[in-house]
Amino acid sequence: MAHLTYNGTDMAEDACWFTRHSRPIIGKTGRRNYIHEQWVIHGRVNGLNTAEVDAARVAFESNLVDGGDLSFSLGSTQRLISANTVQGTHIRELTWLTGTDGVRGSGAEDVLRRTFRLVIDGLLRMTSDTDVIEYHETVQGVGTTGPRILPVGSLTGDITPQQTQLHTKCEAIQSGYSIGLTQYPNASTPIWISGLGGVYEYFERRRNTLHSPQQIGRNQSTGYKRSFSYHFWSGSPLVGSPNVFT
Repeated sequence: MAHLTYNGTDMAEDACWFTRHSRPIIGKTGRRNYIHEQWVIHGRVNGLNTAEVDAARVAFESNLVDGGDLSFSLGSTQRLISANTVQGTHIRELTWLTGTDGVRGSGAEDVLRRTFRLVIDGLLRMTSDTDVIEYHETVQGVGTTGPRILPVGSLTGDITPQQTQLHTKCEAIQSGYSIGLTQYPNASTPIWISGLGGVYEYFERRRNTLHSPQQIGRNQSTGYKRSFSYHFWSGSPLVGSPNVFT
């Protein structure tokens, strides 16, 4: 049987050879999010004459569409299945070469055969990894609990400052988002607990939002984003730092 098959069509035995490259794609949290797999194939199409070679070349090109399955021998683990990739398999390059293909001399090129270089790749998702792949959090302080001074104008004079309050509240907004590879992560824990230490939360302003994941590939979803926001106030200055994801 043919040793290499793409999109259901066999490549003739002893008419192609390939190199398989795999490299991890590391996310912002230092974890492997995807595996980029690339197959570089060198081979040829054959014919008894130039017309057969041309026909074989046209048939070969028509079969090279994105979304096909690539496999090496029946039952082998050396394969790239489009349904297992995030965006499907892709034909990245097809180059018809001239000269020797490394097996026979160059005199038969375009007469009895035509050699090619083919590159096919796909992005495999690390389905066993449900960790957070991206995390961001911000803590914003508003106010210092100091006095409130407002500008007061007159009909003909300059604008002058006027103190209207001796003390004001201090507010803090804790907000951010986290993205899970295959499922929604938990929202970040509030930095302050309402009712403790003179700190209170505006519970009606709390936000917990789930965003639609990226729909790419064949029924594949990834990038599950959750955003969150907490709003606090206190009569004393609020001091806090964002949570550090580890």
